[in-house]
Amino acid sequence: MHCPLCKHPLRHPSGACPSCGYAPPSGRGSWALLTTVYAPEDLFISSLLRSFGIPVALRREPIGAVQGLATGPLAEVEVLVPTSRLQEARQLLEAPVPEE
Repeated sequence: MHCPLCKHPLRHPSGACPSCGYAPPSGRGSWALLTTVYAPEDLFISSLLRSFGIPVALRREPIGAVQGLATGPLAEVEVLVPTSRLQEARQLLEAPVPEE
């Protein structure tokens, strides 16, 4: 897992980032699983949530990218958000897309 601000690798996703000092908004650092997707959907979801000020952490199996896997359990990406923002993030993902 990486820091949602500076992308520094984190040993413990619930602690403060040793690089930039970012601490999750809940104070205790609890993160919740929002959804599990495949790339590149993880990038779309994280961009949407960050545009609304919701911190996002993406957790993936590193070997999946190295081996070029696109499907299956090794290619899955878990999208995590702070527990305190989970309901807001779910509402954003479930909101209908406006037509132009």
